[in-house]
Amino acid sequence: AERPIPIDLLSSGFALYRTYVKLALMSKTLLNEYRLGVVETKIIETPYGRIAIGGPGDDVYQGDFFLIVDVGGNDVYHLSNRTKQQMLNKPLRAVIDLEGNDRYLGSDFTIGGGYFGCNVLIDVSGDDVYSAGNVSLGSGIYGIGILHDFSGSDRYVGKTFTQGAGSFGIGLLIDDSGNDSYTCYSNGQAFAGVRGFGAVIDRSGNDFYTAVSPFQDFLRYDAHYVSFVQGAALGHRPIASSGIALLCEGGGNDSYTADIYGQGTAYWFGLGAVVDHSGDDRYSAHQYAQGSGVHFAHGLL
Repeated sequence: AERPIPIDLLSSGFALYRTYVKLALMSKTLLNEYRLGVVETKIIETPYGRIAIGGPGDDVYQGDFFLIVDVGGNDVYHLSNRTKQQMLNKPLRAVIDLEGNDRYLGSDFTIGGGYFGCNVLIDVSGDDVYSAGNVSLGSGIYGIGILHDFSGSDRYVGKTFTQGAGSFGIGLLIDDSGNDSYTCYSNGQAFAGVRGFGAVIDRSGNDFYTAVSPFQDFLRYDAHYVSFVQGAALGHRPIASSGIALLCEGGGNDSYTADIYGQGTAYWFGLGAVVDHSGDDRYSAHQYAQGSGVHFAHGLL
């Protein structure tokens, strides 16, 4: 039987995210004071996990942290691979970086990957690189995962269930400005599984969305692969319906590349959509794409 979505957990997660966004916006006018107040980076051990208060220099964070707040510098985040049991034991994590060209490097359940909990990453400025594994980059399973980048031309690289993916939960990847690139294997770039909501919201810039799925559609093809990306919803036929997936582009000359299932597609009682408001765009896919509803589902481009 389908388990209910943990509403209290989702509500608390969104409340935390809204608070962090408010504080991050305030930091734009208080950044000089923050630099003077945090002269050097401090790491504190707590019962909830490690907390880091990062200074204006170029820092390297290694391992697993409960909370990181960094006021500046070109920082590198080597975030440890997390197991499901570790996520259950410590379900809350957050990173707030106020300035700098940063690199976020992780594996599974990192960089805004929520599993039975809440994982939030907010980056205010800089040209950043986000590279992670599965359940990452704004993805939620029985929880909420949010990655919000305010400005800069950024690069997002993930594997499966990544970049705005939700199942029995919510996954959001929000990018406010810049010319960005998104690359993943599959089940990402606005993907919704059963009872999930997944979204990518990119407000401006000339952006590139690419799926390089390793999952061959071997029943029908020798050289085509199942993507389920870029506004794609997937149900569990015939047991459970899919959710709602939305890729929303505010403007810019964008490029979308997928293979089978992508660019506003849904399978088994769900909704998958791409909404691109303006620009000279390019869409490339092979099958079940660009506004394709399969088996009682709705696809929209």
